[in-house]
Amino acid sequence: MASLGALFEQILPTTPNLVKAYGSRASAIFQSPGVNPRGSKRDGPFESLVGANGSSVWAAATSGPASIAVHLLACMLARSWSRKEATSIWVEIVEERKREVEATVKDGYVLSMSLVMVAGQEIAREQLRLWDDSA
Repeated sequence: MASLGALFEQILPTTPNLVKAYGSRASAIFQSPGVNPRGSKRDGPFESLVGANGSSVWAAATSGPASIAVHLLACMLARSWSRKEATSIWVEIVEERKREVEATVKDGYVLSMSLVMVAGQEIAREQLRLWDDSA
């Protein structure tokens, strides 16, 4: 979810080594037949659908370093907590960041108009649940 990357971009440290390691590890995982098997004729009409779903990895990788960092956090939350708990954690993280941005704007500081616009968007709990599911 690119809007999450944009929401947190200004407070995330730069982590070029982490981004490089993320790319290497994600590539290795997707090339592993045990994790990402190829479909066969035995799978019938689902042959093309067999294997890992890389849509969230692709979305993060094509949205920039901040989105990669947010995706890594999503992976950690998804692995550590149940779907319901991880979604609730995301709701709290997002709401707190929005409050921080709002407070900064009220104090007369505009960090960037794109950040203000992203902070003003509603990110529904259902969207965060789907985000957690994809991680």
